[in-house]
Amino acid sequence: MTARPILLAAALLLGACSDAPSPHDLSEEAEYFEVSDNSNNTVPVAISLRPIKLDLEIPRHHLASIAHPYKPWAKTIWDRVNLQVLLPDFQFRNTQNLAEFNSQDSADVLRYRIGGLSSDQSFVLLSVNKEYQEVDDFADVHLRAYVNRRKYGNQSEESIQARQPTMFVVNESYLRTPSEKPIVLSCNLRRCNASMVIPASNWPEADRVDFGGTQGVRIEFNYDQKYLRQWQQIHNFVLATIASYIHYPESVL
Repeated sequence: MTARPILLAAALLLGACSDAPSPHDLSEEAEYFEVSDNSNNTVPVAISLRPIKLDLEIPRHHLASIAHPYKPWAKTIWDRVNLQVLLPDFQFRNTQNLAEFNSQDSADVLRYRIGGLSSDQSFVLLSVNKEYQEVDDFADVHLRAYVNRRKYGNQSEESIQARQPTMFVVNESYLRTPSEKPIVLSCNLRRCNASMVIPASNWPEADRVDFGGTQGVRIEFNYDQKYLRQWQQIHNFVLATIASYIHYPESVL
């Protein structure tokens, strides 16, 4: 099979300003949301996502928590909203299914998050000639799958060949992220992770100053690898659900 480049997730590290105030002085406590037997579970919670003042209205039973981490290099707070839903039927929390959400071992919880600005440099091109091999296991669901063939320590050739794919790239001609980047799924320790941005260009030009030169608002989500073949259904659900929360200036997704 002809080798081709693969897109791998890479963390973007930002240096903190040495003269910034202590994060312990400026960070706010996270808010946590419980589900009870009353009708308040579906009442929308109004949130103005800092630093870009993105107005959201989110049903309480969608919410797990809202974090308010202080970013010293930006000298401001970047709110992050953490949400969850139960797979495979996309059920939000209620008093009947709370045990599934509260279990540390549950493989059926989809976790997704909105918040934090991104320069959209989350992906770098690496060669697959030496370490990654493309396999056809997921071609039927529009994924290019890659197995890491690198040898670590004294691993036998048999154990290397028995590895399963851990990196997946959606065929770019089939679907891309909202900012027209390739969709990359990284699956490690049984969880598959995806990350993308709502591009700043979707906002009115006058409001883009609040992005501080970055390219958009980050969306992240992860789920158990047993749902990998449902990647498109999950992807569409996350984007559509987040779009339903946005009320400023209109849905930007």
